Amino acid sequence: IELNPKDETAYNERGYAYSDLKKYNEAIADFNKAIAINPKDETAYNNRGYVYDALGKYTESIADLTKAIQLNPKFEMAYNNRASAYNNLKKHNEAIADLNKAIALNPKSAVAYNNRGYVYGDLGKYNEAITDFNKSIELHPNHYDAYNNRGNAYGALGKYNEALNDFNKAISLDPQSMHAYNNRGKAYDALGKHTEAIADYDKAIALNPKFENAYNNRASAYYALGKHTEAIADFNKAITLNPKSADAYNNRGYVYDVLGKYSEAIADFNKSIELNPKSANSYYHRARTYSKTGDVKSVLQDLNKAIQLKPTYKNDAKTEKDFDNIRNNSDFKRLIGI
Repeated sequence: IELNPKDETAYNERGYAYSDLKKYNEAIADFNKAIAINPKDETAYNNRGYVYDALGKYTESIADLTKAIQLNPKFEMAYNNRASAYNNLKKHNEAIADLNKAIALNPKSAVAYNNRGYVYGDLGKYNEAITDFNKSIELHPNHYDAYNNRGNAYGALGKYNEALNDFNKAISLDPQSMHAYNNRGKAYDALGKHTEAIADYDKAIALNPKFENAYNNRASAYYALGKHTEAIADFNKAITLNPKSADAYNNRGYVYDVLGKYSEAIADFNKSIELNPKSANSYYHRARTYSKTGDVKSVLQDLNKAIQLKPTYKNDAKTEKDFDNIRNNSDFKRLIGI
């Protein structure tokens, strides 16, 4: 660049390097310069769109990637990248359409199959997701992301042993992956192997001490082992890292309830609902706690809301022991249909 200030390729390459280092502002500045030198540089638009996606600026990302595709309708990577931005905006159909196009342009793209599988997973279409991850692995047998993602899909289907096999492979491919350790921990938890789960969460946290989800998961494993103090400590850490985590407040409230700390439990459920007004779990758990305090009116209000959000709670309430003290209440009977 010093020798040739109008070298658009050099700006693109340096911007890409900045992007790899997560120096996104510097990357954007270089891509801006490349575009200023050559307004028809589809690579610069693609690269800048990729960085905007990483920054959570999805609308800007889509605009740049659309421009790249207009300049080069066969630009496979631009379709891949635009699909990511669409998926982040929950525009799953648009994401699938772009990935279909990427695969049509390059049927041997392990990345496109992996990405489409990821979108199918977000849609709850886990079998379709696994089919795509299988294809990605067939094309690229050492594709870490495909193993990790397929493990998550197997886990969602309750196939935890298959999930473990995939997470083991993902870890062998990338021993520094906090996500693979965290995901394997969740599979161990689902199998009731909480000690093994905690060991994996420990590893994930060692790799990234600010990994909120791993603290949440380890707390749940501690709770399953009856280690309530450790569970509370981990939920506290998760909340410190992310004060807007409705799940962490809900889960900590559940532990406080078990410990008989009803005021603290209700305060946490209140916060969880404030952060996520559609949290059926928090309404249901708060109803259980209110029942223990004898606040029948609040029980009925919260249970009604929980059932509206998640109708299966109607049947759960019929056998929930925490509601035994109001089981003969006529309003309660009417609410749960007995």
